[in-house]
Amino acid sequence: MEINNFDRWSIPYKGAKTWAYMVFNKYETELKRLDMSFQACKDYTFKSLTFKDKAQLNDIASLYLKTGGDNSITIQMWRNTFGKMFLKWHQLNKLMALSAYFETYIASIIHLIIESNPSIILGISKKIDGIQLCKAGETIPVDFTKDTIENCTKGAWSKRIASIKKLLLIKKDHYLSILLDKSVKELECIRKMRNKVGHAFGRDIDDSRKWYETETPKINSLKEKRYLKWQKLIKAITRELDQYVMENHIGSFQELFFYHNHLNEFDKTKDISQKAIFLKEKLYEEKKLTYNKQFCKGLIDYYDNLT
Repeated sequence: MEINNFDRWSIPYKGAKTWAYMVFNKYETELKRLDMSFQACKDYTFKSLTFKDKAQLNDIASLYLKTGGDNSITIQMWRNTFGKMFLKWHQLNKLMALSAYFETYIASIIHLIIESNPSIILGISKKIDGIQLCKAGETIPVDFTKDTIENCTKGAWSKRIASIKKLLLIKKDHYLSILLDKSVKELECIRKMRNKVGHAFGRDIDDSRKWYETETPKINSLKEKRYLKWQKLIKAITRELDQYVMENHIGSFQELFFYHNHLNEFDKTKDISQKAIFLKEKLYEEKKLTYNKQFCKGLIDYYDNLT
């Protein structure tokens, strides 16, 4: 990986990502592994019941499975519940998790953008360096940051996207703007299905609140093919959004902020070259990211000369 010379508003190296994007990828990996574990347990359980235990459909399920002391459940009933309900519930909860870490990512980078490029809130980019405010002990009002994040993460996606594009100063003909506009319909479908999981146990919200009904509505179904399509869409949006904010609003702010937060660990009697080596080692130790001495030296020089 070739590291660029330090420049406040340039990315440190080709393909540099926000640290929030790295967390997004870790959540994605975690969800895939959880799903893999579930699939393995499912296959093993059915195989064991069929070939090892020789369980019959009319057998009491508690002979082979933990049923919480309910001896009225048969293997047939358990299979029906698993196949008709639990598999659907599992799929819906995968979507719930996907939606959650996507919105977490968006909230994180909006916060990061405001910290890095605070004049963006006035519709002007790079007029104020956020690290300069950090050094001076100044902060953007919490309520303002909170309101801005909520505008980008709550409500209908048409409203969210309008807020994101306005805040980030994304031009109408930019690829990211086109991608976001094209994705509104699918993102809205994700939001509505996610809300059904969160507010109505995976059912239609209006149907589940009919006080005169005595039966539970049918649980919603999400085919794996559709889930994978939505997962791919969210990944594409996140990747393009991250590249845009890195190149236009973040630059090397994350590394500067890291240095700012670790200032008290630096020996003031050391020269800039020695400090650069310490910063390089510290970044690798905590973030597992590799920078060269020249970049770290330029970063320290930039920060130390801010007034």
